[in-house]
Amino acid sequence: MDLNLINKLREETLCNIIIQRAPLKSSKIINVIRTYLHKNSLYKSEFLNKIGEEILERKTQRLDHYRIVFLGAGREAGRSSFLLQTKESNILLDCGLGAGNYSEDRNPTLNIPEFDIQNLDAVIISHAHLDHVGFVPYLFRIGWRGPVYLTEPTRDVAALVLLDYRKSK
Repeated sequence: MDLNLINKLREETLCNIIIQRAPLKSSKIINVIRTYLHKNSLYKSEFLNKIGEEILERKTQRLDHYRIVFLGAGREAGRSSFLLQTKESNILLDCGLGAGNYSEDRNPTLNIPEFDIQNLDAVIISHAHLDHVGFVPYLFRIGWRGPVYLTEPTRDVAALVLLDYRKSK
C-alpha cells in the first residue's frame, strides 16, 4: 500500500493505521507443511551456521574471476538452472525441470566439468514454479546435503508443486 495514502488516512481519521500481511483464510495444507518444515529448527540453525563457517574457511583453489554457467534455460523456457562461480563460492541459482517436456532434455545439464556437487556451497531458489524448483529433489538423491535458500512462501508453494508433480508421474 502507498505510504502517502496511509499517512493521509492517518491525518483524516486520527487513527494509527498498521498494515499487516496475513493469508485470506487458514489452510490446513500450508499449516501441515510449515509444521513439518519447522521441526528441528535448532538443528537447522546449527547446520546452516556450520556450512557458512566451512565456506569461509575452505582452502581449495577458487576462481580469480566470476563465471555463470547455464545448466538450463539457455535459449529456452524452462529448466532454469545457473551455476554462479566466484572466488568465495559456487552457488546454484534455481534447479528446475523443463515445462511439459518428458524427455531427458527436461533436466538441467549437470554432467559438465564446471559442475561438481561436492564444491557446491548453496542452492538458491528464486520462486516456486516447477521449471525453477522441480529438479531440487534429485540434487539430494545424488548426494547434496547443503543449504537450499528460498523465502517462506516459495518454500510452501514449492512443497505443494513438488507433491503435485510427484502424484502426476
